[in-house]
Amino acid sequence: MTNPFHTWTAIETAKQIRERVVSPVEVMASLLDRAALLDPAYASLQVLDPELAMDAARRAEAQLASGAPTGPLHGVPVSVKDLLATADLPTRRGSRLVPGGTRLPDAPSVRLLKQSGALVFAKTTTSELGHKATTESLVSAPTCNPWDRSRTAGGSSGGAGAAVALGLGPLAVATDGGGSIRIPASFCGVLGVKPTTGTVPTFPPSRLGALGHIGVLSRDVRDAALALSVLAGRHAADPEVEWEPEPFTKAERRRVRVGFYRTVDGTSLDPDVERVLGEFVHGIESIGLPVSQAPVDLPDAGPVWDVLFMAAMADEFATLDDRAAEVSSSLLDTVKAWRRAPPGAGEEAEARRAVLRHTVAGLFSPFDVLIGPTLPVTAFPLGQQAPVRADGLRDDVTSWWRNTQLWNLTGMPTVSLPGGFDRKGLPVGIQITGRSGQDHLVLRMCRTLEAEGRTALAAFPQVALL
Repeated sequence: MTNPFHTWTAIETAKQIRERVVSPVEVMASLLDRAALLDPAYASLQVLDPELAMDAARRAEAQLASGAPTGPLHGVPVSVKDLLATADLPTRRGSRLVPGGTRLPDAPSVRLLKQSGALVFAKTTTSELGHKATTESLVSAPTCNPWDRSRTAGGSSGGAGAAVALGLGPLAVATDGGGSIRIPASFCGVLGVKPTTGTVPTFPPSRLGALGHIGVLSRDVRDAALALSVLAGRHAADPEVEWEPEPFTKAERRRVRVGFYRTVDGTSLDPDVERVLGEFVHGIESIGLPVSQAPVDLPDAGPVWDVLFMAAMADEFATLDDRAAEVSSSLLDTVKAWRRAPPGAGEEAEARRAVLRHTVAGLFSPFDVLIGPTLPVTAFPLGQQAPVRADGLRDDVTSWWRNTQLWNLTGMPTVSLPGGFDRKGLPVGIQITGRSGQDHLVLRMCRTLEAEGRTALAAFPQVALL
Protein backbone atom coordinates (compact mmCIF):
# COMPACT_ATOMS: atom_id res chain seq x y z
CA MET A 1 0.00 0.00 0.00
CA THR A 2 1.55 3.31 -1.05
CA ASN A 3 -0.88 5.96 0.21
CA PRO A 4 -1.99 6.95 3.74
CA PHE A 5 -5.74 7.23 3.14
CA HIS A 6 -6.57 4.38 5.51
CA THR A 7 -4.89 6.23 8.40
CA TRP A 8 -6.87 9.45 7.89
CA THR A 9 -9.79 10.36 10.09
CA ALA A 10 -13.17 11.02 8.50
CA ILE A 11 -12.79 14.74 9.16
CA GLU A 12 -9.34 14.78 7.57
CA THR A 13 -10.55 12.78 4.59
CA ALA A 14 -13.46 15.16 4.01
CA LYS A 15 -11.14 18.16 4.29
CA GLN A 16 -8.62 16.75 1.81
CA ILE A 17 -11.44 15.97 -0.63
CA ARG A 18 -13.06 19.38 -0.18
CA GLU A 19 -9.71 21.11 -0.82
CA ARG A 20 -9.13 18.90 -3.89
CA VAL A 21 -5.93 17.37 -2.51
CA VAL A 22 -7.41 13.94 -3.30
CA SER A 23 -10.60 12.89 -5.07
CA PRO A 24 -13.36 10.62 -3.75
CA VAL A 25 -12.44 8.26 -6.60
CA GLU A 26 -8.83 7.96 -5.40
CA VAL A 27 -9.91 7.33 -1.82
CA MET A 28 -12.49 4.72 -2.77
CA ALA A 29 -10.17 2.90 -5.19
CA SER A 30 -7.54 2.67 -2.46
CA LEU A 31 -10.06 1.37 0.06
CA LEU A 32 -11.33 -1.29 -2.34
CA ASP A 33 -7.76 -2.44 -3.00
CA ARG A 34 -7.18 -2.65 0.74
CA ALA A 35 -10.40 -4.58 1.31
CA ALA A 36 -9.48 -7.07 -1.42
CA LEU A 37 -6.11 -7.59 0.25
CA LEU A 38 -7.20 -7.86 3.90
CA ASP A 39 -10.84 -8.74 4.28
CA PRO A 40 -10.72 -12.34 3.01
CA ALA A 41 -8.65 -13.15 6.11
CA TYR A 42 -10.93 -11.29 8.57
CA ALA A 43 -14.51 -11.46 7.20
CA SER A 44 -15.41 -7.97 8.39
CA LEU A 45 -17.49 -7.10 5.30
CA GLN A 46 -20.65 -9.07 4.59
CA VAL A 47 -21.55 -7.20 1.38
CA LEU A 48 -19.24 -5.15 -0.85
CA ASP A 49 -20.07 -4.08 -4.42
CA PRO A 50 -16.92 -2.47 -5.90
CA GLU A 51 -18.67 -1.25 -9.04
CA LEU A 52 -21.45 0.40 -7.05
CA ALA A 53 -18.88 1.96 -4.69
CA MET A 54 -16.86 3.42 -7.54
CA ASP A 55 -20.00 4.78 -9.21
CA ALA A 56 -20.89 6.58 -5.97
CA ALA A 57 -17.35 7.98 -5.73
CA ARG A 58 -17.52 9.27 -9.31
CA ARG A 59 -20.85 11.00 -8.58
CA ALA A 60 -19.33 12.60 -5.49
CA GLU A 61 -16.40 13.84 -7.58
CA ALA A 62 -18.74 15.26 -10.22
CA GLN A 63 -20.79 17.06 -7.57
CA LEU A 64 -17.62 18.61 -6.16
CA ALA A 65 -16.48 19.69 -9.63
CA SER A 66 -19.83 21.32 -10.33
CA GLY A 67 -19.54 23.59 -7.31
CA ALA A 68 -22.75 22.24 -5.78
CA PRO A 69 -23.11 22.39 -1.99
CA THR A 70 -21.61 19.40 -0.17
CA GLY A 71 -22.17 17.89 3.26
CA PRO A 72 -19.70 17.44 6.12
CA LEU A 73 -18.84 13.84 5.13
CA HIS A 74 -18.74 14.37 1.37
CA GLY A 75 -16.78 11.57 -0.29
CA VAL A 76 -15.96 9.76 2.96
CA PRO A 77 -16.42 5.95 2.80
CA VAL A 78 -18.68 4.66 5.58
CA SER A 79 -19.84 1.11 6.25
CA VAL A 80 -23.12 0.11 7.88
CA LYS A 81 -24.01 -3.04 9.76
CA ASP A 82 -25.95 -5.70 7.88
CA LEU A 83 -28.92 -5.23 10.24
CA LEU A 84 -29.58 -1.76 8.79
CA ALA A 85 -31.76 -1.54 5.69
CA THR A 86 -30.13 -0.27 2.48
CA ALA A 87 -31.66 0.30 -0.94
CA ASP A 88 -28.44 -0.13 -2.93
CA LEU A 89 -26.94 -3.09 -1.07
CA PRO A 90 -28.68 -6.32 0.01
CA THR A 91 -29.61 -6.71 3.68
CA ARG A 92 -29.18 -10.32 4.84
CA ARG A 93 -29.18 -9.71 8.62
CA GLY A 94 -26.78 -12.62 9.00
CA SER A 95 -29.61 -15.09 8.45
CA ARG A 96 -30.64 -17.80 6.02
CA LEU A 97 -34.22 -16.80 6.76
CA VAL A 98 -33.66 -13.61 4.75
CA PRO A 99 -33.23 -14.03 0.96
CA GLY A 100 -29.73 -13.09 -0.18
CA GLY A 101 -30.84 -10.39 -2.62
CA THR A 102 -33.21 -8.55 -0.26
CA ARG A 103 -33.16 -4.80 -0.80
CA LEU A 104 -35.18 -2.43 1.38
CA PRO A 105 -35.69 1.34 1.47
CA ASP A 106 -32.81 3.06 3.23
CA ALA A 107 -33.11 3.20 7.01
CA PRO A 108 -33.25 6.81 8.29
CA SER A 109 -29.67 6.54 9.52
CA VAL A 110 -28.49 5.44 6.07
CA ARG A 111 -30.46 8.20 4.39
CA LEU A 112 -28.93 10.79 6.73
CA LEU A 113 -25.44 9.49 6.01
CA LYS A 114 -26.02 9.86 2.28
CA GLN A 115 -27.42 13.36 2.74
CA SER A 116 -24.19 14.29 4.52
CA GLY A 117 -22.22 13.18 1.46
CA ALA A 118 -20.94 9.93 2.94
CA LEU A 119 -20.42 7.03 0.54
CA VAL A 120 -22.10 3.94 2.03
CA PHE A 121 -19.85 1.38 0.38
CA ALA A 122 -20.33 -1.88 2.35
CA LYS A 123 -22.39 -3.83 4.89
CA THR A 124 -20.44 -5.18 7.85
CA THR A 125 -20.77 -8.71 9.18
CA THR A 126 -23.07 -9.55 12.10
CA SER A 127 -24.24 -12.60 13.96
CA GLU A 128 -27.69 -13.83 12.99
CA LEU A 129 -30.11 -10.97 13.75
CA GLY A 130 -27.44 -9.59 16.07
CA HIS A 131 -28.37 -12.13 18.73
CA LYS A 132 -24.98 -12.76 20.37
CA ALA A 133 -21.74 -11.09 21.37
CA THR A 134 -19.53 -12.87 18.85
CA THR A 135 -19.78 -12.57 15.06
CA GLU A 136 -20.40 -15.74 13.11
CA SER A 137 -23.49 -17.04 11.35
CA LEU A 138 -24.71 -19.61 8.86
CA VAL A 139 -24.16 -17.12 6.02
CA SER A 140 -20.67 -15.87 6.91
CA ALA A 141 -17.28 -16.98 8.13
CA PRO A 142 -16.42 -15.87 11.69
CA THR A 143 -15.09 -12.33 11.93
CA CYS A 144 -11.50 -12.45 13.22
CA ASN A 145 -9.86 -10.01 15.57
CA PRO A 146 -7.34 -7.70 13.82
CA TRP A 147 -4.94 -8.04 16.75
CA ASP A 148 -4.99 -11.85 16.70
CA ARG A 149 -6.80 -13.80 13.98
CA SER A 150 -7.32 -16.77 16.30
CA ARG A 151 -9.62 -14.67 18.48
CA THR A 152 -13.09 -13.18 18.16
CA ALA A 153 -13.74 -9.59 17.16
CA GLY A 154 -16.75 -9.60 19.51
CA GLY A 155 -20.30 -8.97 18.40
CA SER A 156 -22.76 -8.54 17.25
CA SER A 157 -21.11 -5.67 15.35
CA GLY A 158 -17.83 -7.56 15.06
CA GLY A 159 -17.55 -6.75 11.37
CA ALA A 160 -17.81 -3.03 12.11
CA GLY A 161 -15.14 -3.15 14.84
CA ALA A 162 -12.75 -5.18 12.71
CA ALA A 163 -13.29 -3.01 9.62
CA VAL A 164 -12.45 0.21 11.47
CA ALA A 165 -9.39 -1.38 13.13
CA LEU A 166 -8.20 -2.65 9.72
CA GLY A 167 -8.51 0.77 8.10
CA LEU A 168 -11.48 -0.22 5.92
CA GLY A 169 -13.14 3.16 6.29
CA PRO A 170 -12.84 5.64 9.17
CA LEU A 171 -16.46 5.21 10.32
CA ALA A 172 -18.83 2.28 10.78
CA VAL A 173 -22.47 2.69 11.77
CA ALA A 174 -23.94 -0.19 13.75
CA THR A 175 -26.63 -1.26 16.21
CA ASP A 176 -26.38 -1.92 19.95
CA GLY A 177 -29.04 -3.71 22.00
CA GLY A 178 -26.87 -4.82 24.91
CA GLY A 179 -23.29 -4.01 23.96
CA SER A 180 -23.10 -4.86 20.27
CA ILE A 181 -21.08 -1.71 19.45
CA ARG A 182 -18.99 -1.51 22.61
CA ILE A 183 -17.97 -5.19 22.79
CA PRO A 184 -16.26 -5.14 19.35
CA ALA A 185 -14.84 -1.70 20.11
CA SER A 186 -13.24 -3.10 23.27
CA PHE A 187 -11.92 -6.25 21.61
CA CYS A 188 -10.69 -4.48 18.45
CA GLY A 189 -9.15 -1.40 20.08
CA VAL A 190 -11.39 1.28 18.57
CA LEU A 191 -13.93 3.81 19.83
CA GLY A 192 -17.56 2.68 20.10
CA VAL A 193 -20.43 5.02 20.97
CA LYS A 194 -23.96 4.12 22.06
CA PRO A 195 -25.91 7.38 22.38
CA THR A 196 -28.85 8.22 24.61
CA THR A 197 -32.01 6.31 23.73
CA GLY A 198 -33.83 8.00 20.86
CA THR A 199 -30.89 10.13 19.67
CA VAL A 200 -30.66 8.28 16.35
CA PRO A 201 -33.89 7.18 14.63
CA THR A 202 -34.28 3.40 14.59
CA PHE A 203 -37.24 3.06 12.20
CA PRO A 204 -38.41 0.45 11.45
CA PRO A 205 -38.59 -0.04 15.21
CA SER A 206 -36.21 -2.58 16.70
CA ARG A 207 -37.71 -5.72 18.20
CA LEU A 208 -35.61 -4.82 21.23
CA GLY A 209 -37.71 -1.74 21.84
CA ALA A 210 -36.00 0.79 24.10
CA LEU A 211 -32.95 -1.46 24.40
CA GLY A 212 -32.09 -0.93 20.72
CA HIS A 213 -29.74 1.89 19.68
CA ILE A 214 -27.83 2.97 16.58
CA GLY A 215 -24.33 4.34 17.09
CA VAL A 216 -20.90 4.53 15.56
CA LEU A 217 -17.39 3.07 15.70
CA SER A 218 -14.33 5.12 14.79
CA ARG A 219 -10.67 5.73 15.53
CA ASP A 220 -11.18 9.35 16.55
CA VAL A 221 -13.47 11.09 19.06
CA ARG A 222 -14.22 14.08 16.82
CA ASP A 223 -15.17 11.73 13.98
CA ALA A 224 -17.65 9.94 16.22
CA ALA A 225 -19.18 13.21 17.39
CA LEU A 226 -19.61 14.48 13.84
CA ALA A 227 -21.12 11.17 12.71
CA LEU A 228 -23.61 11.25 15.60
CA SER A 229 -24.65 14.80 14.73
CA VAL A 230 -25.37 13.57 11.21
CA LEU A 231 -27.21 10.43 12.39
CA ALA A 232 -29.35 12.49 14.72
CA GLY A 233 -30.56 14.55 11.76
CA ARG A 234 -28.60 17.65 12.69
CA HIS A 235 -26.18 19.55 10.48
CA ALA A 236 -22.66 20.46 11.54
CA ALA A 237 -23.09 23.98 10.14
CA ASP A 238 -26.04 24.68 12.44
CA PRO A 239 -24.85 27.04 15.20
CA GLU A 240 -27.30 25.43 17.60
CA VAL A 241 -25.51 22.07 17.34
CA GLU A 242 -22.45 21.49 19.50
CA TRP A 243 -21.03 18.60 17.54
CA GLU A 244 -17.31 19.20 18.16
CA PRO A 245 -16.23 18.01 21.62
CA GLU A 246 -13.57 20.40 22.89
CA PRO A 247 -11.28 19.13 25.68
CA PHE A 248 -12.12 20.32 29.17
CA THR A 249 -10.17 23.37 30.28
CA LYS A 250 -8.05 23.01 33.42
CA ALA A 251 -10.68 24.93 35.39
CA GLU A 252 -13.47 22.68 34.10
CA ARG A 253 -11.56 19.55 35.01
CA ARG A 254 -11.72 20.38 38.70
CA ARG A 255 -15.53 20.47 38.46
CA VAL A 256 -16.08 17.21 36.53
CA ARG A 257 -16.80 14.47 39.08
CA VAL A 258 -15.73 11.00 37.98
CA GLY A 259 -16.78 7.76 39.64
CA PHE A 260 -15.21 4.41 38.86
CA TYR A 261 -16.44 0.85 39.30
CA ARG A 262 -15.21 -2.61 38.32
CA THR A 263 -18.28 -4.61 37.38
CA VAL A 264 -21.96 -3.84 37.73
CA ASP A 265 -22.76 -7.22 39.29
CA GLY A 266 -19.83 -7.78 41.67
CA THR A 267 -18.06 -10.40 39.55
CA SER A 268 -14.29 -10.40 39.08
CA LEU A 269 -12.06 -8.85 36.45
CA ASP A 270 -9.21 -10.65 34.77
CA PRO A 271 -5.92 -9.35 36.27
CA ASP A 272 -4.82 -7.54 33.10
CA VAL A 273 -8.15 -5.72 32.86
CA GLU A 274 -7.84 -4.76 36.54
CA ARG A 275 -4.34 -3.41 35.87
CA VAL A 276 -5.41 -1.34 32.84
CA LEU A 277 -8.36 0.07 34.80
CA GLY A 278 -6.03 1.14 37.62
CA GLU A 279 -3.64 2.77 35.18
CA PHE A 280 -6.51 4.52 33.42
CA VAL A 281 -7.90 5.91 36.68
CA HIS A 282 -4.43 7.15 37.65
CA GLY A 283 -4.12 8.81 34.25
CA ILE A 284 -7.43 10.63 34.76
CA GLU A 285 -6.33 11.88 38.16
CA SER A 286 -2.98 13.01 36.78
CA ILE A 287 -4.61 15.48 34.39
CA GLY A 288 -6.66 17.13 37.12
CA LEU A 289 -9.94 15.21 37.12
CA PRO A 290 -11.09 14.14 40.62
CA VAL A 291 -11.96 10.43 40.81
CA SER A 292 -13.62 8.39 43.55
CA GLN A 293 -15.16 4.94 43.77
CA ALA A 294 -18.83 4.64 42.81
CA PRO A 295 -21.16 2.21 44.63
CA VAL A 296 -22.34 0.34 41.53
CA ASP A 297 -23.84 -2.98 42.68
CA LEU A 298 -26.71 -4.16 40.48
CA PRO A 299 -26.61 -7.97 40.18
CA ASP A 300 -30.33 -8.09 39.30
CA ALA A 301 -29.94 -5.95 36.17
CA GLY A 302 -28.49 -8.69 33.96
CA PRO A 303 -31.39 -11.11 34.40
CA VAL A 304 -33.81 -8.31 33.49
CA TRP A 305 -31.92 -7.74 30.25
CA ASP A 306 -31.89 -11.50 29.55
CA VAL A 307 -35.69 -11.73 29.75
CA LEU A 308 -36.30 -8.70 27.53
CA PHE A 309 -33.76 -9.92 25.00
CA MET A 310 -35.18 -13.46 24.87
CA ALA A 311 -38.67 -12.07 24.38
CA ALA A 312 -37.49 -9.92 21.46
CA MET A 313 -35.72 -12.80 19.75
CA ALA A 314 -38.71 -15.11 20.19
CA ASP A 315 -40.95 -12.44 18.70
CA GLU A 316 -38.85 -12.60 15.53
CA PHE A 317 -39.71 -16.28 15.17
CA ALA A 318 -43.33 -16.85 15.98
CA THR A 319 -43.33 -19.64 13.36
CA LEU A 320 -39.77 -20.83 13.87
CA ASP A 321 -40.57 -24.53 14.11
CA ASP A 322 -40.97 -24.81 10.33
CA ARG A 323 -37.45 -23.50 9.61
CA ALA A 324 -35.42 -24.41 12.69
CA ALA A 325 -32.74 -26.13 10.58
CA GLU A 326 -31.93 -22.79 8.94
CA VAL A 327 -31.30 -20.97 12.22
CA SER A 328 -28.11 -20.73 14.28
CA SER A 329 -28.18 -23.17 17.20
CA SER A 330 -27.38 -20.38 19.66
CA LEU A 331 -30.36 -18.35 18.45
CA LEU A 332 -32.58 -21.42 18.58
CA ASP A 333 -31.47 -21.98 22.19
CA THR A 334 -32.47 -18.40 23.04
CA VAL A 335 -35.95 -18.88 21.59
CA LYS A 336 -36.40 -22.21 23.38
CA ALA A 337 -35.36 -20.63 26.68
CA TRP A 338 -38.03 -17.95 26.27
CA ARG A 339 -40.69 -20.57 25.62
CA ARG A 340 -39.88 -22.02 29.05
CA ALA A 341 -40.34 -18.65 30.75
CA PRO A 342 -43.40 -18.27 33.01
CA PRO A 343 -46.40 -16.25 31.81
CA GLY A 344 -45.99 -12.53 32.40
CA ALA A 345 -42.18 -12.68 32.54
CA GLY A 346 -41.80 -9.96 29.92
CA GLU A 347 -44.18 -7.55 31.63
CA GLU A 348 -42.46 -8.11 34.97
CA ALA A 349 -39.05 -7.44 33.40
CA GLU A 350 -40.31 -4.15 31.92
CA ALA A 351 -41.55 -3.07 35.34
CA ARG A 352 -38.20 -3.95 36.89
CA ARG A 353 -36.41 -2.02 34.13
CA ALA A 354 -38.40 1.10 35.00
CA VAL A 355 -37.32 0.82 38.64
CA LEU A 356 -33.75 0.16 37.58
CA ARG A 357 -33.64 3.38 35.54
CA HIS A 358 -34.48 5.41 38.64
CA THR A 359 -31.95 3.50 40.74
CA VAL A 360 -29.14 4.09 38.26
CA ALA A 361 -30.07 7.76 37.83
CA GLY A 362 -29.51 8.06 41.57
CA LEU A 363 -25.97 6.73 41.22
CA PHE A 364 -25.12 9.88 39.27
CA SER A 365 -26.07 12.26 42.09
CA PRO A 366 -22.43 12.67 43.18
CA PHE A 367 -20.96 12.11 39.70
CA ASP A 368 -21.00 13.55 36.20
CA VAL A 369 -19.57 10.45 34.54
CA LEU A 370 -18.97 6.85 35.56
CA ILE A 371 -16.09 4.75 34.23
CA GLY A 372 -15.38 1.04 34.36
CA PRO A 373 -14.08 -1.72 32.13
CA THR A 374 -16.20 -2.28 29.06
CA LEU A 375 -15.74 -6.01 29.63
CA PRO A 376 -14.09 -8.12 32.35
CA VAL A 377 -11.94 -9.95 29.76
CA THR A 378 -10.08 -9.42 26.50
CA ALA A 379 -10.84 -11.19 23.22
CA PHE A 380 -11.15 -14.96 23.60
CA PRO A 381 -10.63 -17.73 21.00
CA LEU A 382 -12.87 -18.10 17.97
CA GLY A 383 -15.52 -20.77 18.37
CA GLN A 384 -16.27 -19.94 22.01
CA GLN A 385 -19.53 -18.23 22.88
CA ALA A 386 -18.18 -16.99 26.21
CA PRO A 387 -14.77 -16.65 27.87
CA VAL A 388 -13.05 -18.81 30.43
CA ARG A 389 -11.75 -16.34 33.01
CA ALA A 390 -8.21 -16.27 34.37
CA ASP A 391 -9.57 -17.64 37.66
CA GLY A 392 -11.22 -20.56 35.85
CA LEU A 393 -14.75 -19.13 35.99
CA ARG A 394 -16.79 -20.16 32.95
CA ASP A 395 -19.32 -17.52 31.99
CA ASP A 396 -22.56 -18.30 30.21
CA VAL A 397 -23.47 -16.70 26.89
CA THR A 398 -24.71 -13.38 28.31
CA SER A 399 -23.22 -13.01 31.80
CA TRP A 400 -19.77 -11.85 30.67
CA TRP A 401 -21.10 -8.59 29.16
CA ARG A 402 -23.24 -7.32 32.03
CA ASN A 403 -21.20 -4.08 32.12
CA THR A 404 -22.54 -3.10 28.71
CA GLN A 405 -26.13 -4.36 29.08
CA LEU A 406 -26.87 -2.02 32.00
CA TRP A 407 -26.64 1.11 29.85
CA ASN A 408 -29.12 -0.27 27.30
CA LEU A 409 -31.57 -0.95 30.11
CA THR A 410 -31.24 2.64 31.34
CA GLY A 411 -30.81 4.32 27.93
CA MET A 412 -27.80 6.35 29.03
CA PRO A 413 -25.02 7.47 26.65
CA THR A 414 -21.86 5.43 26.89
CA VAL A 415 -18.58 5.03 25.04
CA SER A 416 -16.01 2.25 24.92
CA LEU A 417 -12.58 3.83 24.67
CA PRO A 418 -9.38 1.78 24.17
CA GLY A 419 -7.53 2.13 27.45
CA GLY A 420 -4.53 -0.20 27.08
CA PHE A 421 -3.49 -3.78 26.40
CA ASP A 422 -3.22 -7.09 28.19
CA ARG A 423 0.03 -9.06 28.36
CA LYS A 424 -0.79 -10.76 25.04
CA GLY A 425 -1.12 -7.41 23.29
CA LEU A 426 -4.93 -7.52 23.11
CA PRO A 427 -6.91 -4.29 23.61
CA VAL A 428 -8.75 -3.47 26.83
CA GLY A 429 -11.76 -1.14 26.58
CA ILE A 430 -12.80 1.38 29.22
CA GLN A 431 -16.46 2.42 29.30
CA ILE A 432 -17.40 6.04 30.03
CA THR A 433 -21.06 6.76 30.77
CA GLY A 434 -23.11 9.89 31.48
CA ARG A 435 -26.65 10.83 32.41
CA SER A 436 -29.35 10.58 29.74
CA GLY A 437 -28.95 13.42 27.25
CA GLN A 438 -25.37 14.15 28.32
CA ASP A 439 -23.81 12.63 25.20
CA HIS A 440 -21.74 15.74 24.50
CA LEU A 441 -20.28 15.73 28.01
CA VAL A 442 -19.25 12.08 27.61
CA LEU A 443 -17.60 12.85 24.28
CA ARG A 444 -15.82 15.87 25.78
CA MET A 445 -14.46 13.56 28.48
CA CYS A 446 -13.21 11.18 25.79
CA ARG A 447 -11.76 14.06 23.77
CA THR A 448 -9.90 15.35 26.84
CA LEU A 449 -8.33 11.94 27.45
CA GLU A 450 -7.50 11.59 23.75
CA ALA A 451 -5.84 15.04 23.65
CA GLU A 452 -3.82 14.22 26.77
CA GLY A 453 -2.60 10.90 25.35
CA ARG A 454 -4.45 8.91 28.03
CA THR A 455 -6.04 6.45 25.60
CA ALA A 456 -4.77 3.79 23.20
CA LEU A 457 -6.67 5.30 20.25
CA ALA A 458 -3.43 5.97 18.39
CA ALA A 459 -2.45 2.27 18.42
CA PHE A 460 -3.08 0.16 15.33
CA PRO A 461 -2.76 -3.59 14.86
CA GLN A 462 0.24 -4.47 12.76
CA VAL A 463 -1.90 -5.43 9.76
CA ALA A 464 -3.54 -1.97 9.76
CA LEU A 465 -0.15 -0.35 9.14
CA LEU A 466 0.30 -2.05 5.75
